[in-house]
Amino acid sequence: PITASGIAPAQFVRDVFTRELPTVGITTIGAPTGANRILSFELRQFYVIEVDTYRAGVVGEVKVTDGAGQVLFKTGVTGEDKTFGRSFSAENYQQVLSNATVDVLDNLLKTSAFVAALNVQ
Repeated sequence: PITASGIAPAQFVRDVFTRELPTVGITTIGAPTGANRILSFELRQFYVIEVDTYRAGVVGEVKVTDGAGQVLFKTGVTGEDKTFGRSFSAENYQQVLSNATVDVLDNLLKTSAFVAALNVQ
């Protein structure tokens, strides 16, 4: 299997979430201990199809719980991206997977119930 940046897909998604969430005002910490909200993401699909373009998909289930473990929000979510590039280019695979993962976050942030569950002002 091909992995992005030599890391497992779940870690790749975690890294993108950790990098991107603070850019929209959502503070992240390294571990759930002491957090008042816990965002978890169960990765179901993480793929690239290369035909005449690179087409990526990231599919999973997101859950937001409070510090006591009560589920505040839960839903399935997808992200997609496509781009042109050279055949079998690791750089293009990286780009399209990263963009599809960011699309997951964009789709979540358009969901008012998700934003409310995070207590984002």
